[in-house]
Amino acid sequence: MNRTLLGFIKKEMIQSLRDPRMKFLLFVTPMIQMSLFGVAISSEVKNIRLAAVFDSKDYVTRDIYERAIEGKWFIPAKSSKETDPFKLIQGGNADAVLVPPPGGFTRAIGRNDAPIQLLTDATNVLQAQSVENYMKSIVQQTLKDDLHISVPDSPIQFDMRILYNPSLETSIFMVPGVMCTLMVMTTMMLSMAAIVREKEMGTFETLISAPVSTAEVIYGKTIPYVVIGMSNLPLVLSVALFIFHVPMRGSFFVLVSAWAL
Repeated sequence: MNRTLLGFIKKEMIQSLRDPRMKFLLFVTPMIQMSLFGVAISSEVKNIRLAAVFDSKDYVTRDIYERAIEGKWFIPAKSSKETDPFKLIQGGNADAVLVPPPGGFTRAIGRNDAPIQLLTDATNVLQAQSVENYMKSIVQQTLKDDLHISVPDSPIQFDMRILYNPSLETSIFMVPGVMCTLMVMTTMMLSMAAIVREKEMGTFETLISAPVSTAEVIYGKTIPYVVIGMSNLPLVLSVALFIFHVPMRGSFFVLVSAWAL
């Protein structure tokens, strides 16, 4: 390697690691950012306030409601004297309301006419779609367990399998992306900050007048932060594995090589 470039890189590494603020930006800030992004950025819909209007003898509707509350998506809606399902949502007391047919869902099943209505607040479209899918699954499972009624067989059987992330946990696909983004952004920002620092300290003119080429200046300001950024890999990977429980499959050395390239 060019001796001038090697000396430039050595000088930049020493200068960066000597500055306490720079060490904080290099090693602490990525951990904080990844932890915050991993927790805050989530596409999961939870804590949906669910209400149900049903008679005490309508055990099927009651079972559907209780199963929904026992799951991880729904919570009981705010207690209110209001019994009108539409006004429960309009008043902000519930996000979704389960409305059985007149006379109760249990009796309607006996009459072979059992439409069940689900009112949802669609101001959040993603939440409304998730509520619909959740409730469909819960209703079908309840009918199957309580009344041994299954959905009519279709001539086309659609079998969907979710690979790599079967539990659909947001952190499993969000954290690796945040890891790569942080590493790239940290390297770029610190390289730019190093050049700006030279300008602020008044040493940039000295650097330009020194017997170094433009390429040596660019490489000298970039390579040290790429190396330092790579040293963050064990820390970032530890946060992903032990805090967010992101599974690691395959060779660690292949991962490091891919990261370096």
